[in-house]
Amino acid sequence: MLSYLSGLKIRDKSSGYRLQKKEVVLTLRDKIKTKHFDFYVDYLIIAQKAGFSMIELPITFIARTKGRSKMKIIDTLFRYCILIAKNFKFNF
Repeated sequence: MLSYLSGLKIRDKSSGYRLQKKEVVLTLRDKIKTKHFDFYVDYLIIAQKAGFSMIELPITFIARTKGRSKMKIIDTLFRYCILIAKNFKFNF
Protein backbone atom coordinates (compact mmCIF):
# COMPACT_ATOMS: atom_id res chain seq x y z
CA MET A 1 0.00 0.00 0.00
CA LEU A 2 2.86 2.40 0.80
CA SER A 3 4.38 1.81 -2.62
CA TYR A 4 1.08 2.57 -4.32
CA LEU A 5 0.37 5.76 -2.35
CA SER A 6 3.91 7.10 -2.36
CA GLY A 7 5.09 5.98 -5.77
CA LEU A 8 8.31 4.73 -4.16
CA LYS A 9 10.16 2.24 -6.31
CA ILE A 10 12.28 1.06 -3.38
CA ARG A 11 11.25 -2.44 -2.32
CA ASP A 12 12.85 -2.55 1.12
CA LYS A 13 11.48 0.58 2.73
CA SER A 14 12.20 -0.40 6.32
CA SER A 15 15.86 -1.34 6.08
CA GLY A 16 18.24 0.93 7.91
CA TYR A 17 20.95 0.42 5.27
CA ARG A 18 21.24 3.65 3.28
CA LEU A 19 23.92 5.36 1.25
CA GLN A 20 23.31 9.02 0.49
CA LYS A 21 25.04 12.27 -0.14
CA LYS A 22 25.64 14.66 2.73
CA GLU A 23 23.52 17.25 0.90
CA VAL A 24 20.47 14.99 1.14
CA VAL A 25 20.87 14.45 4.87
CA LEU A 26 21.38 18.15 5.55
CA THR A 27 18.37 19.09 3.44
CA LEU A 28 16.00 16.55 5.00
CA ARG A 29 17.08 16.28 8.62
CA ASP A 30 14.73 19.00 9.92
CA LYS A 31 11.77 17.73 7.88
CA ILE A 32 11.64 14.29 9.49
CA LYS A 33 9.37 14.21 12.53
CA THR A 34 9.07 10.47 13.11
CA LYS A 35 11.24 8.86 15.77
CA HIS A 36 10.58 5.13 15.53
CA PHE A 37 10.96 2.49 12.82
CA ASP A 38 8.65 4.53 10.54
CA PHE A 39 11.53 7.00 10.20
CA TYR A 40 12.96 4.91 7.34
CA VAL A 41 9.81 5.14 5.21
CA ASP A 42 9.19 8.79 6.13
CA TYR A 43 12.73 9.67 5.05
CA LEU A 44 12.28 7.98 1.66
CA ILE A 45 8.95 9.70 1.00
CA ILE A 46 10.27 13.14 1.93
CA ALA A 47 13.45 12.61 -0.10
CA GLN A 48 11.39 11.67 -3.14
CA LYS A 49 9.09 14.69 -2.71
CA ALA A 50 12.19 16.92 -2.47
CA GLY A 51 13.34 15.60 -5.85
CA PHE A 52 16.25 13.43 -4.75
CA SER A 53 16.83 10.30 -6.79
CA MET A 54 17.25 6.92 -5.17
CA ILE A 55 18.47 3.53 -6.21
CA GLU A 56 18.29 0.33 -4.25
CA LEU A 57 21.17 -1.93 -3.38
CA PRO A 58 19.46 -5.04 -2.04
CA ILE A 59 20.74 -6.76 1.06
CA THR A 60 20.27 -10.37 2.07
CA PHE A 61 18.25 -10.61 5.23
CA ILE A 62 18.62 -13.73 7.31
CA ALA A 63 15.71 -14.19 9.67
CA ARG A 64 16.59 -14.49 13.33
CA THR A 65 16.59 -17.93 14.87
CA LYS A 66 16.46 -16.71 18.48
CA GLY A 67 14.68 -13.89 20.24
CA ARG A 68 11.63 -11.91 19.23
CA SER A 69 10.98 -8.74 17.31
CA LYS A 70 10.33 -5.60 19.34
CA MET A 71 7.85 -4.40 16.74
CA LYS A 72 4.21 -4.98 17.66
CA ILE A 73 1.75 -5.49 14.79
CA ILE A 74 -0.82 -2.99 16.12
CA ASP A 75 1.85 -0.33 16.74
CA THR A 76 3.29 -0.93 13.27
CA LEU A 77 -0.09 -0.54 11.55
CA PHE A 78 -0.93 2.54 13.60
CA ARG A 79 2.37 4.28 12.81
CA TYR A 80 2.08 3.51 9.10
CA CYS A 81 -1.47 4.91 9.05
CA ILE A 82 -0.23 8.12 10.69
CA LEU A 83 2.65 8.27 8.22
CA ILE A 84 0.27 7.93 5.26
CA ALA A 85 -2.09 10.58 6.67
CA LYS A 86 0.78 13.01 7.29
CA ASN A 87 2.44 12.65 3.91
CA PHE A 88 -0.67 12.43 1.78
CA LYS A 89 -3.00 14.79 3.64
CA PHE A 90 -5.65 12.18 4.42
CA ASN A 91 -7.84 12.85 7.42
CA PHE A 92 -8.64 9.98 9.77
